[in-house]
Amino acid sequence: MKILSKILILILKILLCLFFTLVLVMWSGIVVFADKYDWQIFFYLTYSALIIVGVWIITFVKTSKIIKLIYSILFITYFFTPKIFPSVVTQFSIDSCLDRGGCWDSIKNNCEMQDQKKCTENKGS
Repeated sequence: MKILSKILILILKILLCLFFTLVLVMWSGIVVFADKYDWQIFFYLTYSALIIVGVWIITFVKTSKIIKLIYSILFITYFFTPKIFPSVVTQFSIDSCLDRGGCWDSIKNNCEMQDQKKCTENKGS
């Protein structure tokens, strides 16, 4: 019974890490397709990679409680970093605009939902 419980806990840990990795890679994937890269996007992508590695380290490597606490704080603050950096917020806004069927106007920096003709006119020019 002990072996079975250890195997189940290991499988649960792996599934949890895979879930977090998938979510973090998905969010990073939205930012990767930026038109212009600046330091904010590089920082966010580097921070994403650090958090992904940190999740696996915390879960499977025996580390001190201080290291686990530091990675836990970094993991929690990761969810607030897109709101801090304007370039990252813009990438998430562009993605949500396109997901809703809109057209992103880079000049006005907003989503055009009503006038879809502007999308096709700007593409042809």
